[in-house]
This record gives sequence, C-alpha cells and structure tokens, in this order.
Amino acid sequence: MVIDVNAYIGHYPFRMLKYKTAEDLIGLMDYYGVDMCCVASLTAVYFKDCMEGNRALFEAIKPFTGRLVPFCVINPEYNDAANDFRQCVEQFGCRGLRLFPRQQGYKLDGAQSAELLRMAGKMKIPVHIPILLEDLRGHHPLDIAEPIDAGEIKRAALLAPETDFILSNDYLNGFAKTIEPAVAGRPGKFYYDIGRVDCLCQTMMEELVAIAGYERVVFGSGAMLQNISVQFVKLHYMGATMGTTPEQLKMITHKNLAGLLSKR
Repeated sequence: MVIDVNAYIGHYPFRMLKYKTAEDLIGLMDYYGVDMCCVASLTAVYFKDCMEGNRALFEAIKPFTGRLVPFCVINPEYNDAANDFRQCVEQFGCRGLRLFPRQQGYKLDGAQSAELLRMAGKMKIPVHIPILLEDLRGHHPLDIAEPIDAGEIKRAALLAPETDFILSNDYLNGFAKTIEPAVAGRPGKFYYDIGRVDCLCQTMMEELVAIAGYERVVFGSGAMLQNISVQFVKLHYMGATMGTTPEQLKMITHKNLAGLLSKR
C-alpha cells in the first residue's frame, strides 16, 4: 500500500500543467500504484479567498472518497480563518491543513498563525508545510524568492506544542537538525516527506533517519507539480544504499501516515 502525503489538483499560475483534475490524479495513481493521496487545491494557494479553491476541491473529489483525502489551505490572517478551518474539518471532512506562509505573505510564528496552529492541534489535524512548490532556481519573478526557514518553523511549533507537523519539498535532513533538538518533549511530532531527500549520491536520507527515525518519515510525490516515479526509484534504492528493510519501507509508504491521519 502507498499513501502519498503531498499532491495537488487545480490551476498553477506560473506554468501550464499537463494534469490538474481529480480524474487526472486518479489516473496517475492507478498507473504508479498509489492507493491514497492527501490532496489540496493549488488554486486555493493563490486565490485571495482560499475557500473558493477549497470548495472546488471538495466538489471535485466527491467521486473518489477513500482515495483522495482532502487537505485544506487556510490563510490565518484572512478574515474568519478559524471558522473557515472549522467548516473544512467538520463539514467537508478535511484531514489535514496545508499552509503556505511565503506564498500568502504571513509569518508562521505570528500571533494569528499560532492561534490556527493551536486550533489544529486541539482538533488533531496535522499541519503540512511544503517548504517549496518548485525549485526556485528557475522561479517566475512574481513567485517567491526564498522559502520558509527551519527557525521560523521551530518557533511556530513551540507556540503550538500539541500540533503535529509534516514537512515536504526541501533537504529535510537540515531542517530536522535545527528543529528536532528544540521540540523534543512536546506532544506533537514532526514528520518528514522523502520527496527531495537524496538517498543515492549524498547522505541526506541517512542523516534524516538518524535524527527522526523511520517512524516519522513519510512518502510524498509532489504530484501534479513533480514526477511521481522519482520517489519510487528512491524507495527501490534505499535498501541497497542504506540497508532499509521491507518493514521500514512499509512505514514510509503507508504505516506512518495512516497512523497520523487516524488520530482524529
């Protein structure tokens, strides 16, 4: 079984996407053997009112209940953010909150963000932070120029001790080095997506596993912005380069994330 923590549908403002609908995503999942995807709206990231994108997501994935797991996008500084989040969870069945501080222009460790993070912790909803959507070396001039850093995430986590976090889309061994010593002992945990963590030419994956353990590493593809197949190649080589066991691979591909999503 494979559960993908990091997928999207919707429109992206900086380039044309070949795949962008729920039906497209299901087709890719079937082709690559992905059983479930945690999916958010790309449209919601860039709309002034995130809920317009969220509502479109909820409608689009209705035929695929059980395979597409909704994660909502909320801007904590937007009017009525707390009520929007509550509606996403209680009315639409959202299982995660995906935040984009740089794209939406707020601080993750600001007062309003901390309030939303604490709310997520009380509701047992994990908070997913994609550090990047795409490689910034070729970014559009209107796109972000710098990603959120580990220090800001660490400070935010300390303001919301009960909240679980998922990080994606960067060299997360470096993030773990900064974050883990500071958050040891808090009830909420950090989970790290393998999406941009190398296991072939560098020691990134070994470092990440040494810090966080296999029990907090999860599978993420970045679909539809990134190629799903790359992550399966990575899984294939982890046994050869790191001695990762079949049971440890199961933890990464589905067991860890299934446990996190079942908390609520």
